[in-house]
Amino acid sequence: MKCKELSEELEVSERQIKSYKMYLEQAGIFINSTPGIYGGYEIDKCSSISLIKLLDSEVPIFISTKW
Repeated sequence: MKCKELSEELEVSERQIKSYKMYLEQAGIFINSTPGIYGGYEIDKCSSISLIKLLDSEVPIFISTKW
């Protein structure tokens, strides 16, 4: 999912999405970003998110392949 799409989905600014990305990476959850028209953000397959407590409404965001 593109940064703009993610910010619209979460109703925050694109700048806030970039801050969230930084916080996640500091917590050991690495986010790959692919530039270009078909690019977007994607959780690194080696990252473990199983210990994170998510709201039911947040789960679809984290399980999508690209975000």
